[in-house]
Amino acid sequence: MTSERFLLLLLTLFLGFGNVHLQADAQEATATPKGIVKISRSIELSASDLLGCNFAGTIVLGGPSTLHNDGATFKISSKMLVGMNLIVDYINKFNCGIRLSSGNYAIELRTFDDQSSKDRIRDIANKIIPNVRNDINTVIGGYSSGLTEILAEVASQYNRLVLSAGAAATSVFEGRNTVFGTLPPSAKYPSEAIKGLAQAGAKTVATVFEEAKFTKGVCGSIPDIANTNGIEATSAHEVSSNPSISELEVVAMKLAKEDPDAVVSCVYAEACAKWINAMRNINWSPKAQIFTVCVGLQELSEELGPDVEYLIGISPWDPSLKSTDALTGWSAREFAEVFTAFTSDNDVT
Repeated sequence: MTSERFLLLLLTLFLGFGNVHLQADAQEATATPKGIVKISRSIELSASDLLGCNFAGTIVLGGPSTLHNDGATFKISSKMLVGMNLIVDYINKFNCGIRLSSGNYAIELRTFDDQSSKDRIRDIANKIIPNVRNDINTVIGGYSSGLTEILAEVASQYNRLVLSAGAAATSVFEGRNTVFGTLPPSAKYPSEAIKGLAQAGAKTVATVFEEAKFTKGVCGSIPDIANTNGIEATSAHEVSSNPSISELEVVAMKLAKEDPDAVVSCVYAEACAKWINAMRNINWSPKAQIFTVCVGLQELSEELGPDVEYLIGISPWDPSLKSTDALTGWSAREFAEVFTAFTSDNDVT
């Protein structure tokens, strides 16, 4: 991407072009937690003449996301939402929306706050899926397999299309032919990491995992993958969802006695720093520490300082990938540049 094109893109994304806006439904927002907070990102069809697009209508994508900072899924969920907003803005502004045989259609993204709660996800699903008058053409899943499975369950009952970029557990998709995902199955997440450990000489591996579908699915696959690569899976330790440091210290002390070569921690972002601090507190660490999420998050780097340099993370995506998006024309690196400029993050997880 040339510097001139990059600067033009950033200016139009930041300053707005054609009245792209982010608005909140004030009536619903003031009702929290009794109501459902909703935000919309779209383009004013009345301004389409400024773009020369002549939009014939709007295609609406809608679904849940964690919008507040005290939810266990907030850190990754909020970054997913930024990515979706950037793509929606680009397609509306530079591609004149989605081109169909009947004309060009703008995209609107409607986001409903799930509060990182299964009960709230069910409320949202029952509100936006059965009633076609909501005009949501495609349902977008949020972050985490446990939350998305509830959305998928309701959508499947009504034969509604769901696209999920934040769920990997097989149970979310199994037997539901209208529910699609973009991540590898959770049981395949750690395969390359374990293979790499074996090649580096590791002989033993232990696991620590939160009580959740995705985390159980990833760590539950370790024994078979380890065995295939000639590594012994020595122990598995389940902790509560979003565990405390003191709870993790108990596990760390057990592992210190066992002293495995590597530990795979299947946890969400909030627990990553807690686990490292728990190991710090008892003055022990394995030769290799692997996380399923959070490596690459700026918040983790800020909290852990130099310790973050020696952590390994599993990721299905990286800015170095040689891939180009068909709609925007962005390479993985170009998307990362736009994302980091927009968020001021040092890296894109």
